[in-house]
Amino acid sequence: MIVRPRGPQPAKFLVVGEAPGKQEVTAGLPFVGQSGQELMRMLTESGIAPDECRFTNVTMQRPPGNKIDEYFRTSKKRGVEDGATFHRGKWAMSPLLEGIEALRHEIIETEPQIVLGLGNTALWACTGEWGITRWRGSQMVGQIDDIQFKFLPTYHPAGIMRRWDWRWIALEDLKRANRHWKEPNYDFLIRPSFGDCIAWLDKISSDLSRGKVKLAVDIETRTRQIACVGLADSDRHAICIPILCMETVEGYWSVEEELNVVLKLREILTHKNSHIIGQNFIYDMQYFARQYGIRSRLVDDTMLKHHCAMPGTPKGLDFLSSIYCRYHRYWKDEIKEWDNRIGEEQLWIYNCKDCVTTFEANENLDAVIEAFELKEQYAFQMRTNATAFNMMIRGVNVDKGLKARHSVELHEVLIQLREWLDNILSPFTIFGPKGVSSKKMMTLAYQIFKLPQKFVIGKGRKLTANKDAVEEWCNSVEPIFRPVLEAIREFRSLGVYKSTFADSPLDLDGRFRCSINVSGAETFRFSTSKDAFGFGTNMQNIPIKKE
Repeated sequence: MIVRPRGPQPAKFLVVGEAPGKQEVTAGLPFVGQSGQELMRMLTESGIAPDECRFTNVTMQRPPGNKIDEYFRTSKKRGVEDGATFHRGKWAMSPLLEGIEALRHEIIETEPQIVLGLGNTALWACTGEWGITRWRGSQMVGQIDDIQFKFLPTYHPAGIMRRWDWRWIALEDLKRANRHWKEPNYDFLIRPSFGDCIAWLDKISSDLSRGKVKLAVDIETRTRQIACVGLADSDRHAICIPILCMETVEGYWSVEEELNVVLKLREILTHKNSHIIGQNFIYDMQYFARQYGIRSRLVDDTMLKHHCAMPGTPKGLDFLSSIYCRYHRYWKDEIKEWDNRIGEEQLWIYNCKDCVTTFEANENLDAVIEAFELKEQYAFQMRTNATAFNMMIRGVNVDKGLKARHSVELHEVLIQLREWLDNILSPFTIFGPKGVSSKKMMTLAYQIFKLPQKFVIGKGRKLTANKDAVEEWCNSVEPIFRPVLEAIREFRSLGVYKSTFADSPLDLDGRFRCSINVSGAETFRFSTSKDAFGFGTNMQNIPIKKE
């Protein structure tokens, strides 16, 4: 049966899915199955009347196995062999290309105020972007050939039914459809003269002398140096102060000018009336402390504030923007890998966007903390964050002799385990130049021992013999295999323990330093990792089970 769009025409909203399922093909209409019913509930809850919507898909042909991936090819060779066409960065089969042309006519005839795209395929068909988790909630301009339209992507309801924790996020996305759409008129100063920069900072200093001033602060780094410093005094107004500059070897400022700028920054960042706001600002504070000797007066951290209100949810600034800001369009890939060929100004604009977004998110997070009655808990988190920063700067004293002896002991145990495994498995060996070989481990597991198949979680039917698979086999297979599997498990675990802890490098003063993240775990314990300068490692997480 032919599947056709349904709903009024014209319509306020055009809802675009990916492809019909079995029930849609039977009915000849889109979104009539379980995911369609869930979609209707979500639209209603988000303030969108389903009878104001027209429903369609990118393609009206049901893909084999109900998998939209069957209409894409992953390489040029396969694409050419199967008759696919390279379109918007993807090798797409004819059902998609024909569907996109039909979707173009559908948009023209429906004249929607906004097109709501559900899932990756709709995002790609309407904008050429890919990555629904990044782009969801973005207020975008879609384009198909010669037509442009307002476009708002979010998760597909079928995906939501598999990941129920996505539902509330998709509801927040859909609520944007009835909000003001225009991009803010930002006021960014991105290539300041020395006079402009000092005048901007002097005004802040003057305001500080009269009372509290809120400032969102953010740095960008390059080669582990501060590349620029951004400050925002509102959700629309910001300055980026360049430090490094590819346009001149000497940097953006003369030595005397840079000294004056840094002294002004120190005055502002440490002033008793400064209400400094940051996003994961403990990272920025490491740079200010080590390179400028500045201990910033941090009052609010948006990552910590969101973590306190909604532990277990994403904490990146792009996610906070999608939830707490009036206007949101994903921007973090704009400078993911900065290339000097694209110019410095892109970095400086990006820096300002981070600042104004942090400022606005913090304002709205205040209301969330107030509504959830979490002021005391958040204050405790901020005090804990200050303690963690002190620990990071001071470092941990280490008994270097004990550390060295521990490394030697582990080395000897690893040699014994390797010799035992080589003797037991001879003439076969599971070892390669860097320890247990993943390829040889697969041969041992599936060709020699013929163990039950284990697959990588979230990667379809890809076989694995990783540590999780070995753990499961140790608890379930025939006793004859267990000694070998347990020895392999112990060898891998001790190897990681030796390299991560016993052989971890110390700082120049003999102390151990690392990055401590107060919001790193859903359980509110600390998480640790390398610091901003590449020193240290995870210093505290005890291996689980028998690792």
